[in-house]
Amino acid sequence: MVAMLPGATAGALGAIGITGSSTLERTLSPVAEPSFIASTTLVILGALTCGRLVALLSIAGSVML
Repeated sequence: MVAMLPGATAGALGAIGITGSSTLERTLSPVAEPSFIASTTLVILGALTCGRLVALLSIAGSVML
C-alpha cells in the first residue's frame, strides 16, 4: 500500500490540474525521485516474500517505469 503513494499523488495532482509546469509541481519534484526509489524498494522487498518470480516481475515493472 505504501508503494502506491507516489503514483496516487501524481494522479491526484493531475486530476486537479497541477501539471509539470506549475510552481507546486516544481517545488515537489525534488521529493519525487527519492520517493519513487523508496516505493520501488518496498515493492521488491514485498515481492521477495512471495517468491522469486514475483520479485523478478516487480523488478521488471519498476525498471520499465
